[in-house]
Parts: sequence; structure tokens; C-alpha cells
Amino acid sequence: MGRGAKNAKSKVKGQHQSLNSHRRDVVEESESNDDPMSEDSEGSGDSPEDSEARRTVPFRLSMFDFKQCDPKRCSGRRLLKAGLIDEVRVGSKFPGLVLSPTGTKTISPADKGFIEQSGLAVVDCSWNEVSNTPMHRVKAAEHRLLPYLVAANSVNYGKPCYLTCAEALAAGINPFQSFFFQDEYLKKIDAEAASSKQRNIDLPPSESSESSDDDGNDSGDLDGSRKEDKNEVSEMTESVDDFDVDDRLESGFDYEIGQQVLKRGAEASITPCVFLGKKAVLKKRHPKPYRHPTMDSKLNKARLKAELKGIMKARSLGVPTPTVYFVNDNENYIIMERIEGSTAKAWIENRRKNADFEDCLRKLGAQMGRCVAMMHQGTLIHGDLTTSNMVLKADDVDQLVFIDFGLCGQGKNIAEDKAVDLYVLERAIASTHMHSQSLLDEFYKAYEEVDKKQSQAVVKKLEEIRLRGRKRDMIG
Repeated sequence: MGRGAKNAKSKVKGQHQSLNSHRRDVVEESESNDDPMSEDSEGSGDSPEDSEARRTVPFRLSMFDFKQCDPKRCSGRRLLKAGLIDEVRVGSKFPGLVLSPTGTKTISPADKGFIEQSGLAVVDCSWNEVSNTPMHRVKAAEHRLLPYLVAANSVNYGKPCYLTCAEALAAGINPFQSFFFQDEYLKKIDAEAASSKQRNIDLPPSESSESSDDDGNDSGDLDGSRKEDKNEVSEMTESVDDFDVDDRLESGFDYEIGQQVLKRGAEASITPCVFLGKKAVLKKRHPKPYRHPTMDSKLNKARLKAELKGIMKARSLGVPTPTVYFVNDNENYIIMERIEGSTAKAWIENRRKNADFEDCLRKLGAQMGRCVAMMHQGTLIHGDLTTSNMVLKADDVDQLVFIDFGLCGQGKNIAEDKAVDLYVLERAIASTHMHSQSLLDEFYKAYEEVDKKQSQAVVKKLEEIRLRGRKRDMIG
């Protein structure tokens, strides 16, 4: 080891020794006082050295670090780097009080003595990963919750309870201040509310008071005015009783939910309704009792979100979809436009005996191919392409509307995903509609016309997937 490295090492060692001695002097100075947080110790004539020394906390501050935050933005890492706190290994027990979500009580001034004696610790983890963080590994003598505090950090500014490590430590070091400011703020709100109630309301003088002041009516005239007032009140109540709310409602803004379910599938039910005077349908995803409630809720919300994104994405690509009127993510339902017409499945079967059946199939296949090619060109995978999820508005082939985007995927420009989408459609048509090869032929012709390069890659991958399907069918 060279002489320069030895000098640098001795210099760093000397800095650590001076820092530790400085902290010991601060602790001894604070312990010599009767109450380090009392108002008597906060004199206005202190020297800069005394004010700087009082900033150091006279008890241990620690942190359980789960290594989930960005080191450049983590306030706990900065405090640790500055030597103001120390790190407790996850799994080991902290002798003092820790601020964690597993606490059952809120920190209070009664915890002051225990904190000064044993120390205070916080848990450093990402708020986005709290549900997946093993909080059971945070062990301490006491666990406490923080009171209702609003975050002031740049990441979660204005959000209640989303505090950083530095903010949590600041609130836990002196809980008196947090409760004091909260009490003062609540008292201020109550005082403003009381003063507003006691405030006099300036009302314009009534006709009866003006006439009494001018003419000097006697008691008989007062009785007469009271009778007139009673008559006016009775007339007003009669007019209110005769008032019909339905007569005053503006026409065209009705809201009604039907009792009969149009269709019930594996995931959701479709119910007719009227939304702001427009014919609509309510699609509600029901919970599945055989699934875990948490998993079931996450799946329903994810598919609801995927369906909304898929509808908007397809519409932006020029593919007709229903208009969304209203969304309730808590109850997992969507109110959307009601498409008056038959599904492609019913439309095909109803025209099977017609003389122009083959022409109808070709025309429908060409329209389907163009729409699916536009979706795939825009990196949108439907995920459930069947003739039951296509509706012909007014039974017009040129107005083919795609529905049920709950299993859709976006952003993946992979040929295999598109080929799987087409394979699902192939299997659905083959199993549902007999003698429908002309429909598929026109489908692939129109699909290739939209994007020939995409069609070549997708059809090539589709051949591989068909072979997998044949092997699966042979095995059973």
C-alpha cells in the first residue's frame, strides 16, 4: 500500500472519530438538561454552535431498507449516507419503536420516553410495492402508525399518508408538534364555522314592516297581516303538493335499466338500458365464487381496463366499435352504445338457405379481413375473434362492429400473437359454421391487401400453429 493511500485512510478514520465524538458530546449535553425539548432550553441568545448541536437527535434513528427505491431519490439513503441514521438488517429485531403499516396504534406523546430510551426506526420501501413487501420481517419492540399527514415530497406531493423516510422520521421524532398543529388547524376550522353561523344575514325589508313603520298599525292590523301571511303559506304548500317533478324534467335525458338480461356469457352479462335518452347496454362482470376474491377482483378490473383500451384503440385505427357512455370500475360495469343488429354468427345461419349465400359469405369475409388487418397493423390483438363478437349494424355487412375486447393485447408487434388471433377465428368458424371455406378465403385475401408484408409473416407463423393444433387433436 502506498504512502498516499495510507494518508487517505488515516484521514477518513480521523473524520469518523471526530464525527462520533461530536455526536457523543451532543448526547451528553442533551442529557444534562432536564427537558431537551422544553421551551426554556430554546433561548434566543444561543450561539451558532449551540443551535447546530441541538439539531442532532439525542437518540438512535434507524431504517429497515428493502432496496426498492431509487437510490438517487430516496431520502432514507441520503440520511444514511450523511451518517444521521443507521441501517437495521431486515429480519433482525430493533429494540425501539418502528413506524410501519403493521402497527395497530397511532404514535402519541406517551411514546416519547420509550423513543428517547430505545430509538426510532422507519421502513424504507416503495409505495408501489407495499402489498408485496414482507412486512413480517420488520421486527421491533413496538410498532406504531403515523397520524393523518399529507406528503410534501416531490413524488407524492399532496397525497395523504404517502410520506418519505425523512418526513416519517420528522413526524416521529416530535409527535407533539404533529398533534399540536392538527389540533390548532381543527380549532381554526371550528372557529370559522361558528363565526359563520353567528354572522348576521342582511335581508331586504318586507312590505309588511315598511307599512307598519310608515302607518303605525295597531295590534288589530298586525293580526290581519298574520292572517294574510298564513293564507300565502297555505297557497304555496298547495302549489307544492300539486307540483309534479316528472312534468318538469327535460325530455330526452331519461335513465332506465331493464330487468331482462339479453345475454349471459362466461365472463359478463348484457342488460338493455337507457342512458341519457339513448339506447344502451350495461355490461357487468360478475365475481366468480370458485376464485380467490382478491384474484377475482384483480382479473375483473384488468379485463375491464383492457376492454376500454381496446375499444378506444380500435376506434382510432378505423375499426367500428360501440361508443362508451359510462364506466364504473368499483362495480365492474360499462354502459355502451346498443348496436341494433344481428351478430355475424346469427346473420350467417339466417342466410344459409338463401340463393346468394356464397356471395354473402364472401362479402362478410372481405369486411372481416380488412378490419382485423387494420387492428393487427396498429399492434392491437383482439384475443377472442369469433363470429359472436361481431355485430352487423342494421344487418348491413359494410357496418361490421367489433365487440368484447376483454382479452385484447396492445403494443406487441409479434407475428405469432397475430397468427394465434387468426387461428382462434379459424377454429371458431370451422366449429360453428358448416361449408364456410369461401368466407375464410375472402378473409385472407382482404387481410393481405391491407398489408402484404405483415400478411406473409403472419400466415407463415399460422402454418406452424396449425401443425401444433393437429398434433394436439391427434393426442386428444
